[in-house]
Amino acid sequence: MTIGCWRSKSRNDTAIERLDEAPLDAVACVAAGDDFLRRGRALAMLAPSMVVPRERNALINVRHGDMAKVRLIGEDPFRFDPRLSVGVGAR
Repeated sequence: MTIGCWRSKSRNDTAIERLDEAPLDAVACVAAGDDFLRRGRALAMLAPSMVVPRERNALINVRHGDMAKVRLIGEDPFRFDPRLSVGVGAR
């Protein structure tokens, strides 16, 4: 898996929305993403990472008018640490 770094040349500060609270379950998570896409106002939404809570993931709306201004500026390999899944489901 790779993680991409991106930059937009958009000068529109409203082009990025923030989801400040992580949805409580998978259904709420999907609903938040669907709402973001349905509204179509923002190029990206920053959402809390479930893997690294202090970090944010950027969801990019590829249908947004400013998408043509987005450029991938780098990629970094990402390896999920298997120690994080030890004991999941075991009781």
